[in-house]
Amino acid sequence: MTGVPAQRKTAMSETSRSNNVLVLNRATAILEALGSDPRGMRISEVARVTGMPMTTVHRILHSLALSELAVQNPSSNRWELGLKVFALGQRVHTRARLCELSYTEMQALFSGTQLRSLLSVPNGDSMLVLKEILPPDCPLTVNRVGESAPMHLVASGKLFLSTMSPGELRSYAERSRLTETGIEGVSAIDELLMRISRIREFGWSLDREEWKKGLLTAAAPIYQKGIMVAAIAIESMLPDEIPHMHIERLVQSAKRISAALG
Repeated sequence: MTGVPAQRKTAMSETSRSNNVLVLNRATAILEALGSDPRGMRISEVARVTGMPMTTVHRILHSLALSELAVQNPSSNRWELGLKVFALGQRVHTRARLCELSYTEMQALFSGTQLRSLLSVPNGDSMLVLKEILPPDCPLTVNRVGESAPMHLVASGKLFLSTMSPGELRSYAERSRLTETGIEGVSAIDELLMRISRIREFGWSLDREEWKKGLLTAAAPIYQKGIMVAAIAIESMLPDEIPHMHIERLVQSAKRISAALG
Protein backbone atom coordinates (compact mmCIF):
# COMPACT_ATOMS: atom_id res chain seq x y z
CA MET A 1 0.00 0.00 0.00
CA THR A 2 1.51 3.29 -1.06
CA GLY A 3 1.86 6.20 1.35
CA VAL A 4 0.08 9.52 1.09
CA PRO A 5 1.93 11.87 -1.33
CA ALA A 6 3.78 14.76 0.32
CA GLN A 7 1.67 17.41 -1.44
CA ARG A 8 -1.52 15.76 -0.24
CA LYS A 9 -0.16 15.53 3.32
CA THR A 10 0.63 19.26 3.23
CA ALA A 11 -2.85 20.08 1.92
CA MET A 12 -4.44 17.93 4.64
CA SER A 13 -2.33 19.66 7.29
CA GLU A 14 -3.31 23.12 6.03
CA THR A 15 -6.98 22.10 6.00
CA SER A 16 -6.72 20.83 9.57
CA ARG A 17 -5.13 24.12 10.73
CA SER A 18 -7.80 26.14 8.94
CA ASN A 19 -10.55 24.08 10.59
CA ASN A 20 -8.98 24.58 14.03
CA VAL A 21 -8.85 28.34 13.52
CA LEU A 22 -12.47 28.36 12.34
CA VAL A 23 -13.63 26.45 15.43
CA LEU A 24 -11.63 28.77 17.70
CA ASN A 25 -13.16 31.85 16.05
CA ARG A 26 -16.64 30.41 16.40
CA ALA A 27 -16.08 29.49 20.07
CA THR A 28 -14.84 33.02 20.76
CA ALA A 29 -17.91 34.52 19.05
CA ILE A 30 -20.20 32.31 21.15
CA LEU A 31 -18.47 33.30 24.40
CA GLU A 32 -18.76 36.98 23.46
CA ALA A 33 -22.47 36.48 22.75
CA LEU A 34 -23.03 34.82 26.13
CA GLY A 35 -21.18 37.65 27.83
CA SER A 36 -23.48 40.24 26.26
CA ASP A 37 -26.59 39.08 28.15
CA PRO A 38 -26.46 38.64 31.96
CA ARG A 39 -29.59 36.43 31.80
CA GLY A 40 -27.85 33.90 29.60
CA MET A 41 -29.03 32.82 26.16
CA ARG A 42 -30.84 29.91 24.58
CA ILE A 43 -29.17 28.07 21.72
CA SER A 44 -31.56 29.66 19.22
CA GLU A 45 -30.62 33.13 20.50
CA VAL A 46 -26.90 32.39 20.28
CA ALA A 47 -27.40 31.14 16.73
CA ARG A 48 -29.27 34.32 15.79
CA VAL A 49 -26.67 36.64 17.31
CA THR A 50 -23.66 34.82 15.86
CA GLY A 51 -25.21 33.83 12.53
CA MET A 52 -24.21 30.19 13.02
CA PRO A 53 -26.39 27.12 12.48
CA MET A 54 -28.03 25.83 15.66
CA THR A 55 -26.31 22.46 15.27
CA THR A 56 -22.92 24.19 15.22
CA VAL A 57 -23.77 26.30 18.27
CA HIS A 58 -25.03 23.21 20.12
CA ARG A 59 -21.84 21.26 19.39
CA ILE A 60 -19.47 24.08 20.38
CA LEU A 61 -21.40 24.95 23.56
CA HIS A 62 -21.17 21.38 24.79
CA SER A 63 -17.42 21.38 24.04
CA LEU A 64 -17.05 24.64 25.99
CA ALA A 65 -19.00 23.09 28.86
CA LEU A 66 -16.44 20.29 29.12
CA SER A 67 -13.77 22.97 29.75
CA GLU A 68 -16.05 24.85 32.19
CA LEU A 69 -16.03 27.87 29.88
CA ALA A 70 -19.82 27.68 29.45
CA VAL A 71 -22.60 26.23 31.58
CA GLN A 72 -26.30 25.58 31.02
CA ASN A 73 -28.74 26.71 33.71
CA PRO A 74 -30.95 23.64 34.29
CA SER A 75 -33.96 25.70 35.38
CA SER A 76 -34.07 28.01 32.36
CA ASN A 77 -32.07 26.02 29.79
CA ARG A 78 -30.15 29.22 29.10
CA TRP A 79 -26.42 29.08 28.53
CA GLU A 80 -24.10 31.32 30.54
CA LEU A 81 -20.39 31.98 30.80
CA GLY A 82 -18.70 29.42 33.04
CA LEU A 83 -16.71 30.27 36.15
CA LYS A 84 -13.51 29.33 34.30
CA VAL A 85 -13.95 32.51 32.21
CA PHE A 86 -14.27 34.54 35.41
CA ALA A 87 -11.18 32.87 36.89
CA LEU A 88 -9.13 33.60 33.76
CA GLY A 89 -10.37 37.19 33.72
CA GLN A 90 -9.34 37.60 37.34
CA ARG A 91 -5.81 36.49 36.45
CA VAL A 92 -5.60 39.13 33.74
CA HIS A 93 -6.99 41.74 36.14
CA THR A 94 -4.50 40.72 38.83
CA ARG A 95 -1.54 41.03 36.47
CA ALA A 96 -2.73 44.42 35.21
CA ARG A 97 -3.10 45.61 38.81
CA LEU A 98 0.26 44.10 39.68
CA CYS A 99 1.95 46.12 36.91
CA GLU A 100 0.15 49.28 37.98
CA LEU A 101 1.06 48.93 41.66
CA SER A 102 4.63 47.87 40.92
CA TYR A 103 5.47 50.76 38.59
CA THR A 104 5.67 53.39 41.34
CA GLU A 105 7.84 51.15 43.50
CA MET A 106 10.07 50.28 40.55
CA GLN A 107 10.57 53.98 39.83
CA ALA A 108 11.46 54.62 43.48
CA LEU A 109 13.77 51.62 43.46
CA PHE A 110 15.54 52.90 40.37
CA SER A 111 15.88 56.39 41.88
CA GLY A 112 17.47 54.92 45.00
CA THR A 113 19.79 52.44 43.28
CA GLN A 114 20.28 53.66 39.69
CA LEU A 115 19.99 50.01 38.67
CA ARG A 116 17.75 48.38 36.12
CA SER A 117 14.58 47.08 37.78
CA LEU A 118 12.45 44.19 36.50
CA LEU A 119 9.04 42.72 37.31
CA SER A 120 8.57 39.03 36.47
CA VAL A 121 5.85 36.40 36.83
CA PRO A 122 5.92 32.61 36.47
CA ASN A 123 4.93 31.15 33.13
CA GLY A 124 5.04 27.37 33.33
CA ASP A 125 8.61 26.41 34.24
CA SER A 126 9.93 29.82 33.16
CA MET A 127 9.84 33.42 34.34
CA LEU A 128 8.35 36.08 32.07
CA VAL A 129 9.39 39.76 32.32
CA LEU A 130 6.28 41.99 32.45
CA LYS A 131 7.85 45.39 33.08
CA GLU A 132 11.24 47.07 33.39
CA ILE A 133 12.76 50.43 34.17
CA LEU A 134 16.12 50.99 32.51
CA PRO A 135 18.65 53.74 33.31
CA PRO A 136 18.90 56.07 30.29
CA ASP A 137 22.70 55.83 30.19
CA CYS A 138 22.79 52.06 30.70
CA PRO A 139 24.58 50.12 27.93
CA LEU A 140 22.04 47.29 28.37
CA THR A 141 19.66 48.77 25.82
CA VAL A 142 17.92 45.53 24.89
CA ASN A 143 14.28 45.57 25.96
CA ARG A 144 13.71 42.66 28.33
CA VAL A 145 9.89 42.92 28.48
CA GLY A 146 8.47 39.67 27.15
CA GLU A 147 11.73 37.80 27.74
CA SER A 148 11.41 34.32 29.19
CA ALA A 149 14.04 32.35 31.13
CA PRO A 150 14.17 28.97 32.94
CA MET A 151 13.37 29.34 36.64
CA HIS A 152 16.62 27.80 37.88
CA LEU A 153 18.78 30.29 35.96
CA VAL A 154 17.29 33.58 37.17
CA ALA A 155 17.00 35.07 40.63
CA SER A 156 13.24 35.60 40.34
CA GLY A 157 12.67 32.01 39.28
CA LYS A 158 14.69 30.57 42.16
CA LEU A 159 12.33 32.37 44.54
CA PHE A 160 9.44 30.33 43.12
CA LEU A 161 11.47 27.13 43.23
CA SER A 162 12.04 27.81 46.94
CA THR A 163 8.29 27.37 47.54
CA MET A 164 8.34 23.83 46.12
CA SER A 165 8.65 20.61 48.08
CA PRO A 166 11.72 18.37 47.49
CA GLY A 167 9.56 16.12 45.31
CA GLU A 168 8.30 19.03 43.22
CA LEU A 169 11.86 20.32 42.83
CA ARG A 170 13.08 16.95 41.61
CA SER A 171 10.21 16.80 39.12
CA TYR A 172 11.19 20.27 37.89
CA ALA A 173 14.82 19.15 37.60
CA GLU A 174 13.80 16.16 35.49
CA ARG A 175 11.57 18.28 33.22
CA SER A 176 14.33 20.87 32.84
CA ARG A 177 17.04 18.21 32.40
CA LEU A 178 19.23 19.99 34.93
CA THR A 179 21.71 17.16 35.27
CA GLU A 180 22.21 17.11 31.50
CA THR A 181 22.95 20.81 31.01
CA GLY A 182 26.44 22.15 30.69
CA ILE A 183 25.46 25.62 31.88
CA GLU A 184 27.87 27.09 34.38
CA GLY A 185 26.15 27.77 37.70
CA VAL A 186 23.22 25.48 38.42
CA SER A 187 23.81 22.14 36.72
CA ALA A 188 22.68 19.55 39.26
CA ILE A 189 19.72 18.99 41.54
CA ASP A 190 21.88 18.81 44.69
CA GLU A 191 23.37 22.22 44.01
CA LEU A 192 19.92 23.62 43.30
CA LEU A 193 18.59 22.26 46.60
CA MET A 194 21.50 23.86 48.45
CA ARG A 195 20.81 27.25 46.87
CA ILE A 196 17.10 26.96 47.55
CA SER A 197 17.78 26.43 51.26
CA ARG A 198 19.73 29.69 51.35
CA ILE A 199 16.93 31.57 49.63
CA ARG A 200 14.43 30.29 52.19
CA GLU A 201 16.74 31.53 54.95
CA PHE A 202 17.35 35.03 53.56
CA GLY A 203 14.06 35.71 51.73
CA TRP A 204 15.71 36.98 48.53
CA SER A 205 17.86 35.44 45.81
CA LEU A 206 20.83 36.13 43.54
CA ASP A 207 21.73 35.21 39.97
CA ARG A 208 25.42 35.67 39.13
CA GLU A 209 25.93 35.24 35.37
CA GLU A 210 23.72 32.15 35.31
CA TRP A 211 21.36 33.59 32.68
CA LYS A 212 23.23 36.57 31.21
CA LYS A 213 26.99 36.87 31.02
CA GLY A 214 28.35 39.79 33.04
CA LEU A 215 25.14 40.40 35.03
CA LEU A 216 24.37 40.15 38.73
CA THR A 217 20.69 40.15 39.67
CA ALA A 218 18.94 40.23 43.02
CA ALA A 219 15.21 39.44 43.36
CA ALA A 220 12.60 39.64 46.11
CA PRO A 221 9.16 37.95 46.22
CA ILE A 222 5.76 39.61 45.84
CA TYR A 223 2.82 37.95 47.57
CA GLN A 224 -0.94 38.16 47.27
CA LYS A 225 -2.98 36.60 50.07
CA GLY A 226 0.10 34.72 51.23
CA ILE A 227 0.85 33.23 47.81
CA MET A 228 3.92 34.24 45.80
CA VAL A 229 2.67 35.73 42.52
CA ALA A 230 5.60 37.71 41.14
CA ALA A 231 9.14 38.93 41.80
CA ILE A 232 10.82 42.31 41.56
CA ALA A 233 14.53 42.48 40.77
CA ILE A 234 17.47 44.84 40.34
CA GLU A 235 20.37 44.20 37.99
CA SER A 236 24.01 45.26 38.06
CA MET A 237 26.88 44.76 35.63
CA LEU A 238 29.81 42.79 37.02
CA PRO A 239 32.39 43.31 38.46
CA ASP A 240 30.19 45.77 40.39
CA GLU A 241 28.40 44.20 43.34
CA ILE A 242 24.91 45.10 44.55
CA PRO A 243 25.27 46.84 47.94
CA HIS A 244 23.31 45.32 50.81
CA MET A 245 21.46 48.61 51.28
CA HIS A 246 20.11 48.27 47.71
CA ILE A 247 18.97 44.72 48.41
CA GLU A 248 17.21 45.99 51.53
CA ARG A 249 15.47 48.62 49.38
CA LEU A 250 14.45 45.85 47.00
CA VAL A 251 13.00 43.70 49.79
CA GLN A 252 11.05 46.63 51.24
CA SER A 253 9.68 47.53 47.79
CA ALA A 254 8.46 43.94 47.35
CA LYS A 255 6.79 44.06 50.78
CA ARG A 256 4.97 47.30 49.95
CA ILE A 257 3.69 45.91 46.64
CA SER A 258 2.52 42.78 48.48
CA ALA A 259 0.68 44.90 51.04
CA ALA A 260 -1.01 46.90 48.26
CA LEU A 261 -2.10 43.69 46.52
CA GLY A 262 -3.67 42.49 49.75
